[in-house]
Amino acid sequence: MAAAPAARSLDAYPFNDTFTLGCGGPELGSHVPVAPPLPRGTDPGDTRGETGTPLTADTLLSGWATIGGSRAYCVLVVDQNHIVIGGGLIGLPGSVAKTNTAAPEGMAWQAIAPAGATIGGVIAVTTGKSYRLQAQE
Repeated sequence: MAAAPAARSLDAYPFNDTFTLGCGGPELGSHVPVAPPLPRGTDPGDTRGETGTPLTADTLLSGWATIGGSRAYCVLVVDQNHIVIGGGLIGLPGSVAKTNTAAPEGMAWQAIAPAGATIGGVIAVTTGKSYRLQAQE
């Protein structure tokens, strides 16, 4: 985004205090603890999920996650040092998840990270818990 430096210097949205990822804490630039991988359960009440591959910056990422049978609160894209570099929307129709396993309805997500970024992973977050989503095989 060529305009980012100018927008940042002008304190324009999203480079001001009114911007939020809506995740209840972690924001762009925050360090998040290393999250355990999300298990690959099969019961609808399981904590499970998947992200499509490849995890490439400046590309719409998609996947799905359920944590204890409910959708995750939010998704974060992190770099290899676990710094938040992007995020997205959750609670989308299952058809938007480009994964090997069909997404349960309302559990899909889409996210993005900036061009040139090296993506270390996608983290699904719920109250007090976070899980690293594994890329599809």
